[in-house]
Order: sequence, then C-alpha cells, then structure tokens
Amino acid sequence: MLNAEPDQLARWVVSTCIEVVGNARNKCTKAIGAQIIGQSGAQFPVAGIVFEDLLPADGKYEVFVFRNGVTVLVNGVTHRGTAQPSAAEIESALSGVVTSTLKFARVQSTTREQYLANGGTSSVTGNAWNEVSRDLYKAAWGHNRNEMMVAWARANKASLQ
Repeated sequence: MLNAEPDQLARWVVSTCIEVVGNARNKCTKAIGAQIIGQSGAQFPVAGIVFEDLLPADGKYEVFVFRNGVTVLVNGVTHRGTAQPSAAEIESALSGVVTSTLKFARVQSTTREQYLANGGTSSVTGNAWNEVSRDLYKAAWGHNRNEMMVAWARANKASLQ
C-alpha cells in the first residue's frame, strides 16, 4: 500500500475543485471525498490482494489482485474468489505475470477514457494502464495536483458544481 496522508488527499481534492469548477466549495470537495471513500477508502494498493465485498455486496469478501492501484488478473489467483489465498496465490499476486488490467485506477476510480479525454497522451491499452496509474500517482505524490483526480472530476463536472 502507498496510501496518501489526509493532508495530501485534501490538497489533491481542493486543487482539483479549483481547477475543474473554479472554487473549493463544499459541493465539490464533498463529492470528490465521497467518491474516494466509496471507491477505494483512499487505499492505493501497489501490489497484492485486497478483499472487498462488492459483487454482490452480500457479506462475502472477494479476492481482488492489484498492481499500481488498478485491479488486475494474474495467473494462479482466482479473481473474486472467496477462499483464503494460499501462500502460492499470495506470491503470485505480488510478483506473478499480469494477464489483464481492468478498468478503474484508484484512488477515485478514473477510467482510461477519462484520462484520455483529459488530454492524457500515454498508451493505456492492455497492461499499460496500470503503469500509467503508477506513474501519475508517483507524479502527484508530495504535490497539490493529481492528474488522475482531475481527469475523473472533469468527467463528472456536472455533479461537482
């Protein structure tokens, strides 16, 4: 995990609101904050397994493998499995070959399409998406601006004003 401290998250949220809607009023900051909490709990998993009760939300926690803040599929790990992973599965989750990179980049669940619509120029096809997620999270670290958060906010601007 590489989770931002609350003050870092706050700087990203405020900077994003000012850039996208022109102010940092409660409607915008609360909406982005709720998105972050609802989508990731502000967690940025670098590599490994996160248990989440998502599909469906039924009290059973499923296995999701992450690389660079994006859910991925890895040989040897059952995606959305509910059994406790074995030592071999945990090792695969940490260092196995990624066979597919899924849709949403944490911490706010930005999509490839949102990134590109915001002017993103890096390739996001296939497994490149998790590398873009990593690079942009690293670029945001210690700074006020988070490009992925801005991309998500621009795509959802109507709900932020």
